[in-house]
Amino acid sequence: MSIGAATVSAADTEQSLFQQADDALYASKTGGRNRVTHASRLVQR
Repeated sequence: MSIGAATVSAADTEQSLFQQADDALYASKTGGRNRVTHASRLVQR
């Protein structure tokens, strides 16, 4: 099971929060099975 997580802040919109969680989920899936990735650990480019 792969999981992507994000933490809401005052500056986040609903859409940006879901996008961060989706990006984290994609990072977990590309990293292999049984991973949990938090959006704050992703490098912003």
